[in-house]
Amino acid sequence: MKRMTLGVASLLILAAVAWLVASRMESPEQVSAHAEAPVAAPITATVIEGYLYGSMTLSAIASPETTQNITAPSEMGGVVTARVARRGQDVGSGDVILRVNGRPVFTLAGAFPMYRDIMPNDSGDDVAEVQKALTDAGLYEGPVDGEFGEVTQQAFVAMYNRAGYRPPRAPEAQPPSQDNLDGEQNERENGRVTRQEPKDTTGGPMILRQEVLFVPSLPATISSIADVGSTVTSDMHLLTFATSNTVLEAVIPVESLGPLTEGAMGSLKDDDGSEEEVSLESINSDGQDATLRFPANEHTLTQGNPYVLTLTNPANEPAQRLLVPTTSVTTRGGRSVVFVGQGLSFHEVEVTISGSVGGVVAISPARPEELAPGLAVLIGDHSGH
Repeated sequence: MKRMTLGVASLLILAAVAWLVASRMESPEQVSAHAEAPVAAPITATVIEGYLYGSMTLSAIASPETTQNITAPSEMGGVVTARVARRGQDVGSGDVILRVNGRPVFTLAGAFPMYRDIMPNDSGDDVAEVQKALTDAGLYEGPVDGEFGEVTQQAFVAMYNRAGYRPPRAPEAQPPSQDNLDGEQNERENGRVTRQEPKDTTGGPMILRQEVLFVPSLPATISSIADVGSTVTSDMHLLTFATSNTVLEAVIPVESLGPLTEGAMGSLKDDDGSEEEVSLESINSDGQDATLRFPANEHTLTQGNPYVLTLTNPANEPAQRLLVPTTSVTTRGGRSVVFVGQGLSFHEVEVTISGSVGGVVAISPARPEELAPGLAVLIGDHSGH
């Protein structure tokens, strides 16, 4: 009987312990149901300073600013016997680019082509163009007076000598015949002298039209040149010049222009690896595509090569502004405010909206000291603040 009593007592003790343990254990669902809801952390964004319109990336080709086809003068004729210059070479006033019939063809900077052979002591606008070009070539230091006199002739001869050629020379003046003298005497007696004294050329240097090509802008880069053996005709392009000034051109669909505006600022890495600034000079559209041009003559670029441009201010905004998400701004009663603070503490700051693009708004505070880049602003529901 005593053993039975001890056994029943043991069973009762085990049952009590099992109940106690079971009463202390809970499933994860029960724990979650009994737990108190945590305090919701506010959602914030950081005030940044920048341009309202985000940066754009473009691929642009380095190209010559202008090209010029040089046509052979009608007096030239013959055959190209040598190329003295080559494609891609920069040439200036006083350089030889070809030989035609074994004679040199020089380039000179000039606004119009030669219309005559220039003889010693001739004068005119064409002589003035020659003087300017010889000055550019470092061969002439005299006045630009349009007179092909002794000083200008010496400079012209120096151009040939420097290139290793003999300059063409004018034929010596022939004395008038006795018949001409008799006729002049009769005219003089009758008061009708019409013959002018011939200019004294004395066989001096002359400028031949077929040996000089005036080019509107020098220096320039040769992009094409006639082949040796080509027959020269008056309508053929002896060569094509591209100015040494370089521009960057990008072609994009018109619908991709977005906020792009002339004056947009950006940068690129040139051939030296240096970061250089660029500015959008012009936008030209044919209705489907837009051609963007960026001057780049000061940069180290290779014409024909592509470059990546990053436009950090595509809309040419006058200055950077404070930017926040649109959802951080509350407008009530004609006032716009943001809530600025840290942790759970925020205070109201009145602002003015100056623009909005794609969920971002540009703002300026009524009191500048209350808002700055790096501060946190509350976004979402502001009803509790």
